[in-house]
Amino acid sequence: NYDIWQIDLSGRKKAINLTNSYGRKNEIVFRVAQPENAVIPTTTSLLLTAFSERTKANGFYRTAKGNPDRLFMGPYFFSHRRLVLKNFNVDPYGPGMVPLKAARANAWIVKRESSTEAPNLFFTNDFKTFKQLTNLQPQREYNWYTTELVNFTQTDGIQNQGVLFKPANFDSTKKYPVLYYCYEQYSYLLNRFIPADVSEVGKPNIPWFVSRGYLVFTPDHYFRKGSRYNSALLAAEGAVRELKKRPYVDGTKMAIMGLSQGGGFTNYIITHSNLFAAAFEGCGVSDLVSAALQLMGTGFDHGGSRLALYEPTWGSNMWDQPEQWVRELPVVLAHKITTPLLISHNKKDGSVKFDHAVSMFTAMRRLNKKVWLLQYDEGDHGVNGKEALDQTIRMTQYFDHYLKGALPPRWMTQGIPLGLKGKDRALDLDSSGVIP
Repeated sequence: NYDIWQIDLSGRKKAINLTNSYGRKNEIVFRVAQPENAVIPTTTSLLLTAFSERTKANGFYRTAKGNPDRLFMGPYFFSHRRLVLKNFNVDPYGPGMVPLKAARANAWIVKRESSTEAPNLFFTNDFKTFKQLTNLQPQREYNWYTTELVNFTQTDGIQNQGVLFKPANFDSTKKYPVLYYCYEQYSYLLNRFIPADVSEVGKPNIPWFVSRGYLVFTPDHYFRKGSRYNSALLAAEGAVRELKKRPYVDGTKMAIMGLSQGGGFTNYIITHSNLFAAAFEGCGVSDLVSAALQLMGTGFDHGGSRLALYEPTWGSNMWDQPEQWVRELPVVLAHKITTPLLISHNKKDGSVKFDHAVSMFTAMRRLNKKVWLLQYDEGDHGVNGKEALDQTIRMTQYFDHYLKGALPPRWMTQGIPLGLKGKDRALDLDSSGVIP
């Protein structure tokens, strides 16, 4: 994953590590700075993109005899194809732009961004200095965000990292509510410019929530076989403990949100802890056993068995170690939940069946727990367009109520009868004093 290798496809010659294992030794991920499937010359040195797992810096190296030559590394994001950190692909915001070379000159154009600078084009002829060509900065019109890399210790002793997003007008003397977003590896977002957009699966609307006075924290996850969901809990416990040390964090006003796999993590975490004052999960698993026995759908090889996907992760099949699988079933432990939960899931979801949402919702309703369910007719494993906008509005109202003390909207206090679906969105705030 770290280094660049030259391999003889005939198998006659020994493979050559062109970067001299420098990447693995220094936890720097190298990629050839060429478009996908490009013909790569072997007679000249190779321009490489580089990403530091430790600092999240991005930049450029060039192959040389022995260790590669460092050209530039900094708190920016230029380009990096197929970024894999700790065995997980992480590029929901795209790999950036491959450097463009002039046909007959040593002249290049690159695209550069950071957490506080929108993507812009730069000129370079040495990848050490860069002359700015464009200056598009739409974020300056808004209360944008800044980022901080946070190091913390999980409750099992593993050292972990995450990114804390703060509003541009951050005041360290104030107390801020926190949204904890869980998925897989998200510390790489430290220097990414995240577009302000509606909340979709895998892409929380971080700029929107930060501009409204929330802090957002995105941690990494390190999974152990047999305890995938519990690994997410260990990360959450360590991260929350670290965040609560900061005087500007309101430890009583923290919420967790997760989409897709992160939705499953959210379901598990709220059945095993009372860390959070509210929770949102989108398209998440609530019953691991039924999920493993279902066929794959959207995003996978259609029709294949999920057992082949789940068993390597858990290190066993459910019949050899049934107790291990039962421990990971949030719906069975719904009676332990003390956290209000907002679920968003759709009938057309081909990746995680809608049944998971129905099961969790029904169980919590039966137990008189606080739970709401959103279902969008055009959505599948997530939502887009107008439905994503509607979801973002409802998420905001929900978090504003539990973390900021705002009045609840009518859809939270009264629901929306089937006969009024599409006619009454019930987004107006309920001032009657009814507690949802």
